[in-house]
Amino acid sequence: MSDILLSAQGLAKAYTHLGGVYRQQGNPAEAIKHLNNALQLNKDLSGAHFDMGRVLEAQDEGAKVARAGSSIGARSTSV
Repeated sequence: MSDILLSAQGLAKAYTHLGGVYRQQGNPAEAIKHLNNALQLNKDLSGAHFDMGRVLEAQDEGAKVARAGSSIGARSTSV
């Protein structure tokens, strides 16, 4: 039984590292997928939580920029 737990811990860490790589490469969908896998295996992995927060924060910032850009475009066309 302890071998299975150790394997799950190792797999969770591997998913965390893979998610971090995808985050750094600018692939949030893949990052989230792998970070979710890590957290399903070990909900206490701080690294997975940290990277997930960074991915979601970056997506939120991107959405804010897109909204600002679309509102600027809408204002400039109505002038």
